Amino acid sequence: MESNNKEESDSLEDEYLDLNLSGENITKLNQNNFAPDTVNVTHLYLSNNRIDQFPTFLSDTFPKLSHLDLSKNRISSFDSNNINQLKKLKYLFLSENKIIEFPLILTEKCPKLVSLDISDNKIIEIDSHKFAKIRNLTYLNIGKNNLNKFPYFLGDKCKILSSLDLSNNSILTIDSDSMIQFNCLNVLSIRNNKIEE
Repeated sequence: MESNNKEESDSLEDEYLDLNLSGENITKLNQNNFAPDTVNVTHLYLSNNRIDQFPTFLSDTFPKLSHLDLSKNRISSFDSNNINQLKKLKYLFLSENKIIEFPLILTEKCPKLVSLDISDNKIIEIDSHKFAKIRNLTYLNIGKNNLNKFPYFLGDKCKILSSLDLSNNSILTIDSDSMIQFNCLNVLSIRNNKIEE
């Protein structure tokens, strides 16, 4: 009986393994900084550091990564030529950084993304033509940015999107007819915009 319990415990550990490096004053991330046994890490917490670029080596070092928290850093750029596929990533937190352009590369490289929080940045617009379809995305928070146009195209690109936060932006108008594309949307937050009644 004891051995069965141990096997169950080992199985649970394989499924969920945390690495928390939040608040460690990290400025640069290098693949060589991590031990080889990080291959089983599923949850990586790097919030509240001083990282200024999205790490490119994650898929090699953390092949099982499903949760990534890079909130409260200084990220402003994404090296689109070197970011590899993050095939298992489902939850990505990028709030409170210095992102000016929506990281479209992530829509291509994270095919299983379910939740994306990119609030409290400096994003002005999202290029709808380069925005790849994210089939599994259900939650998207783009609140507290500088958007002035409502991203209607998300209804087509993210078919099962159920929660969209666009609060605290500079959106001027909403066309109710265009909202018909959002078939699964249950929650829409547009408070604190510049929408005229």
